[in-house]
Amino acid sequence: MAIWQKLRPDESIVERHDLREMNHNLRRTVWEYNQLREDLCENRFAVEQSCGAPFVPKWVYQKNATTLAEQEAREGDLDARVIALWEAACKRLEKVISWEDSRPYCSIE
Repeated sequence: MAIWQKLRPDESIVERHDLREMNHNLRRTVWEYNQLREDLCENRFAVEQSCGAPFVPKWVYQKNATTLAEQEAREGDLDARVIALWEAACKRLEKVISWEDSRPYCSIE
């Protein structure tokens, strides 16, 4: 791809390549998120957030997003779930260690 870009720097090729990679990474993150939830549920950690049906949005099996706006919408869909799981884990952590010690792991906002 790098050689192709040097020979013919067509921006649309670069954008398609970037979107394809972003789609791939987002799908991989969905599967990693589901695996983490399964592991946490098995260990009875943050049960309300970790146990239940896996997150399988319809776009996981659809064609790649073709625009950045579509990709961002998909990311937002996943973000909401990841943030909820992260916050549940942090609440649990804060019960065990001090707030100062949990700051490197949890949001300080």
